Amino acid sequence: MTVGTKKTAWEIAHELIKGLEYDAERTERGSGTTWSVPDTNAMVIDLGDRLEVTTENGNSVNIWITEERKREPELSYKVYLTRSYAVAALIHKAQTEMMTEDVAGVSYGSADDNALVPSAYHNKRYYCCVVTLKEHAHEHPTYELVIA
Repeated sequence: MTVGTKKTAWEIAHELIKGLEYDAERTERGSGTTWSVPDTNAMVIDLGDRLEVTTENGNSVNIWITEERKREPELSYKVYLTRSYAVAALIHKAQTEMMTEDVAGVSYGSADDNALVPSAYHNKRYYCCVVTLKEHAHEHPTYELVIA
């Protein structure tokens, strides 16, 4: 069976099985979040793209969900890397003053633990300024690292 939304899939599951409760033990052991009816074999396992429904008599049905998941925007990044906090702040100021509608944001600070800075530069007293460009600012997402 195929439905368009997770909500519809759950409505069907609740019609097939009454009295579902979250089952922490089965969820821990299994491959998806599980709801069951206590003291029976009836259960629903949420596997993301489908619900696997097992009725009390052991019959099983998959309810496939075809809804499109929202796609993450494909952003582009320009990362300025420097040993000077003051230089990172100046780059931030200049980038902020020059902001166009293609820029989603500008930030600056320590390069440590910044996912956009290669790990080779973490914990080495580098600072960065990150310019995030909106989707469609370029034909394809880009990443540019500038060492200043």
